[in-house]
Amino acid sequence: MEGFNAFAVIAVSIAAFWIGYKLYGGFIDRLLRVEHKRKGPSFTRQDGKEFVPTRRTVIFGHHFSSIAGLGPIMGPAVAVYWGWVPAILWVVLGAIFFGAVHDYTTMMLSLRHNGRGIGEITSDYAGRRARFAFLLVIFFLLALGMGLFCITISGLFVNHHPEAVMPTALLTVLAVLIGLAVYTFKFALLPVTFVGLIFVFALSFLGAAFPVYIYQYSLPGGTDGEIWKNIRDKADHGHFEQRLVLTSWGNAAEADGLLGRYKAVDPKNLDDVAKTGISFTALTGSGDAVDSMKAERKRLNDELNKIRSPLIGKYMGKKGSDGRIMSEYDAWNRAMEENPQARDLSQRIGLIDKQLRDLENSKRDLKALPELKQRPMVVARYIGKDKANRIDMLEVIEQERHRLDQANGGKRTLQASPISHTKPTDMALYYSALGKDDYAKELKQAGGAAVENWIIALLAYALLASILPVWLLLQPRDYINSFMLYAGLLFMVVGLGVWQFSSMSSGDPSPAIVAPEFTGMHAEDLGIKDVPLVFPFLFIIIACGAISGFHSLVSSGTSSRQVMTEGDAKPVAFGGMLLEGMLAVIVIVACTVGISQSGWIATVKGESFASLNSAAPAISRFINGGGDFMAALFTDVFGVPRATCVAFLATVVVTFAMTTLDSATRLLRYNVEEFGVHIQGSFARMPGLPGPLSRLAKLLKNPAFASIAAVVSIGFFALYKEDGKSIGLYLLQLFGSTNQLLAALGLVVVTLWFRKTGRPTIYTLVPLVVMLGLSGWALGETLRVELNKEAAQQSVLLIVVSGSLLVLATWIAAEGWLAWKRPVKVTEIVPEKEAPTAGVVKM
Repeated sequence: MEGFNAFAVIAVSIAAFWIGYKLYGGFIDRLLRVEHKRKGPSFTRQDGKEFVPTRRTVIFGHHFSSIAGLGPIMGPAVAVYWGWVPAILWVVLGAIFFGAVHDYTTMMLSLRHNGRGIGEITSDYAGRRARFAFLLVIFFLLALGMGLFCITISGLFVNHHPEAVMPTALLTVLAVLIGLAVYTFKFALLPVTFVGLIFVFALSFLGAAFPVYIYQYSLPGGTDGEIWKNIRDKADHGHFEQRLVLTSWGNAAEADGLLGRYKAVDPKNLDDVAKTGISFTALTGSGDAVDSMKAERKRLNDELNKIRSPLIGKYMGKKGSDGRIMSEYDAWNRAMEENPQARDLSQRIGLIDKQLRDLENSKRDLKALPELKQRPMVVARYIGKDKANRIDMLEVIEQERHRLDQANGGKRTLQASPISHTKPTDMALYYSALGKDDYAKELKQAGGAAVENWIIALLAYALLASILPVWLLLQPRDYINSFMLYAGLLFMVVGLGVWQFSSMSSGDPSPAIVAPEFTGMHAEDLGIKDVPLVFPFLFIIIACGAISGFHSLVSSGTSSRQVMTEGDAKPVAFGGMLLEGMLAVIVIVACTVGISQSGWIATVKGESFASLNSAAPAISRFINGGGDFMAALFTDVFGVPRATCVAFLATVVVTFAMTTLDSATRLLRYNVEEFGVHIQGSFARMPGLPGPLSRLAKLLKNPAFASIAAVVSIGFFALYKEDGKSIGLYLLQLFGSTNQLLAALGLVVVTLWFRKTGRPTIYTLVPLVVMLGLSGWALGETLRVELNKEAAQQSVLLIVVSGSLLVLATWIAAEGWLAWKRPVKVTEIVPEKEAPTAGVVKM
């Protein structure tokens, strides 16, 4: 399959990040005048709770786990709809010249200011008014963002990956045990890490074997009710399998006969896939069916090329409906819209591409079943529902199994691993397809109740995590979880390499990126509805992975209080950002390998951007694509089922989302405490602080109250609903803009610090201007679009919040400009020179 070599894209990106770290990272290191042995506030303010001297490898794990949650997965997976090339370029260049500089400088700013947070330091350089505005932006970002994380994690637990529940819960217990072992009982870190990793990988298999459900308790009658009993009965009979392998112990003709009997898919008529609930494809040891499909794809492509040039010439250079001059790409998409023959051929080619990829995955799974090799077989996939052609999958499978059993002397001929994940969304779709709408309604309601119950449980966990000492839960959990992501990244890259080199020797298709390089200014060219402009929204949606304001809170809020010396800051902050960029590159490649432009159109045609820009589809695209890379190593080489690879990645994603939740809740607690400090400081000159304000300041500065206030704020965005929809989901589109606004505001403080201390400012000023302009543009565009809607369709909440954020951005920019013009001598608080090596717990 023609296209860009995926392994080469990964290799070039790794090289770029390495060069960026060594050269540009070294340059910024000299710019900051780093003294590598100078010890940080973790020593000078050591308290055993927040300020804890920590070994570099451990603090890197905590830092990386905290910044690399769902962001570097969701953003790139959505942004590729504008084309994979701009997404890759923004990630690589943005991470090196914007994100890594932002993270490193904000960490060093905190180290030089006694471990204070970025919000608190703002008053030293831009004044108290700017600090108050900064604290408001931080509060909104953290409360909204973690509310969305709670919704996402709960949705993953209930509707997508219940197998991740048990590993996630037990990993929390494991983290506490590791913290106690190292800090209390003084065990060496290396053997504790080794034992912990054994448990980590064992827990992944345990979770796959014992998925955890709670939605059944919200069904009528609970586990004793009619609906749950019906579901369990069908599940016990292998009804809800996603991929089934039926072996025909005779010949290929018998396998082909199955296709005819059920009027399912014929390799020469693949667009019929969309018209039935089940797809059957015959596979033989000689690969005849795959060869037939490839030949059919070539025939269709040749036919399409004959009409391509005339159709492009008809439209290219003319104005489109939006007034833009159409490029060759625009002209071709316009032709497909208006020419039925071109559209039909393109969609059929796309369906073949998708089916070929499915078959490759099926063949990988079959390698884990040695007894089935080289035998004619049929792969059956339940791909959807069609009420006009209701097909009860159980009836089809049971009839075929019985027929084949009888023909083969009673031997079992159905080979598959039943999917015991009877998830409420899947079950609702299934029963709706069978006409049992009452079942479907109850299942949807039960699923919603289960999501809310998980949100409450997560909030309780976040409250506990924000109060406990960092060494007991936060630090060891992030440390051990980081190894899971390291392993996942390594497995995917190595698997991609194995796939590449094995294809060179076998002649099979190599992993190639054949998705559109650049779709133009509008991803609507792919048929997606309501797509925002590529500028500025590509740079807003890809935040984590390129530059993210949230990172400044981690760098200056938790990590700076744990690094032992200034020399640790560059590998932790600069290096951590580049590794997150590498994760984003892998996400982009995983979501685009093997999917052609036609395949993309067949996949997303008619979808709205809002439905694509959501957690579940984005995460699923990465997990399945990354699972293909891992399968090339573990399935093709070691015979491990592809489903196991996918389950491992799912667990990695969920556990990383949890680490971000607990770190961010602690940061929100700090933010509430800083409000108390601000109130107290702002009225300090009054002849006696008014009683109510004094008591409020004291209350906000109390860690226990601040933690409760933080969790309640997160719960508001996660649980409070308007018209049946969470407030957090209403404001989802503002999260990216606010995050990038916070990045700009962090750079405002760093740039003022550089100016007041005689350092060159151009290296932070350029990213500052770019990010402030992009975030302000995005907020203004969101406000404009909402105001242009009919009054009945407008969201007053969205208008008020986006308008308020725009005012705050303007306010802080103005305060920054005034501070720039006002010469103020500020003294850096510099800790002692040498870091002691004795008497320090080195975790």
